[in-house]
Amino acid sequence: MFGCCKKKKTNKSLDELKKDIVIDDHEIPLDALLKRYSSSETAGISEAEAATRLKTDGPNALTPPKQTSKWVKLAGSIFGGFNFLLWCAAVASAVGYGMDLSMSVDEEVPKDNMYMAIILASVVTVTGFFDFYQDRKSGNLMDSFANMIPPKTLVVRDGTTKEIEVKDLVVGDLVRFRGGDRVPADLRVTLARGLKVDNSSLTGESEPQTRNTNFTSKNPLETKNLCLFSTSVLEGSGEGIIIRTGDRTVVGRIAALTTQVDSGPTPLAKEINHFIKIISVVAFTVGVAFFVLAVVYEYPLLKAIVFFMGIVVANVPEGIVPTVTVSLTLTAVKMRKKFCLVKKLQAVETLGSTSTICSDKTGTLTQNRMTVTHLWFDGHIKDAELLPPNEHFHGEKRYLEIDSYQKLLRCATLCS
Repeated sequence: MFGCCKKKKTNKSLDELKKDIVIDDHEIPLDALLKRYSSSETAGISEAEAATRLKTDGPNALTPPKQTSKWVKLAGSIFGGFNFLLWCAAVASAVGYGMDLSMSVDEEVPKDNMYMAIILASVVTVTGFFDFYQDRKSGNLMDSFANMIPPKTLVVRDGTTKEIEVKDLVVGDLVRFRGGDRVPADLRVTLARGLKVDNSSLTGESEPQTRNTNFTSKNPLETKNLCLFSTSVLEGSGEGIIIRTGDRTVVGRIAALTTQVDSGPTPLAKEINHFIKIISVVAFTVGVAFFVLAVVYEYPLLKAIVFFMGIVVANVPEGIVPTVTVSLTLTAVKMRKKFCLVKKLQAVETLGSTSTICSDKTGTLTQNRMTVTHLWFDGHIKDAELLPPNEHFHGEKRYLEIDSYQKLLRCATLCS
């Protein structure tokens, strides 16, 4: 008898992903947990059971998002947005030059339209490549999650300890880990020896977190008897029963949210799209009006069409794309030097339009240290003497002889 497994659904409901994690694996007694997953605290599960669960649940890995072909991205960078209007202008200029050639017999045809078509096509192509290069250099966000996953881990099956690939782990497996390892899945701690983990990647908590077998909080992110997928083990060692794997883990939910949520167009993109519509309507309206006038005044039809195309091209601001692209690229380069990676060029302008920034704890926008920069005494604000971390002060201190400064130091010391 042959069995078939259904393909895992990769597109989860965003509403479901945004909800709080609701599990009770950390609340119930350990005996009940072992019974739920048909596992043992000393022997784990059997190889046959592990193979069955692996077919049912799939590998312990994060599902990568749908990738857009690089050729599609390149085409979007070259022909998308305002570039499409410029391509239309380039084609119109080329067609206009061709019509001038067909109408002329012995007269020399002006090459302005030909030069305009070549310049427009070249500028749009170069700026499109700039945009594509920036997008490719920023890389895929999912790669950063993939790097957080450990390659191998120690697992106990049928009472025997062995090293296997992390992707082959299943719910109910008994795993062993120690300082320097990464937690291979969401697991319930069954044994801990001075165990501490780093949860900063998930909770923003910069201090090492103690882990043991005690249930301390209903919140899975806060309780001490759970270790979460991809977090680092800083000290000690431990064992645990796996309760969630792959996309069902906490970091899997975060990865799914990150790759599925669409941020929508940036303010700059909205302005450019609005501008494209206005320019297109104005250009074609004026062009059609002059084309009708040319026909009314009995100009040759080909000449009226060339007149129409010339009016359309004249109303398109050819310099806007290279100007915007170069400005955003230079800003992105400056931000990269300050260790700020820009995924899309248009996102550079978004930072300037931001009124509120929601951030997590220390270490994201700050340097994880508090420094006094100014002092207020004797009714005046004075610059403090800054001392870099782990260094000694050299030179003569400025305010030592001032009585008010000594009182300020005393107050600060007593209040610290």
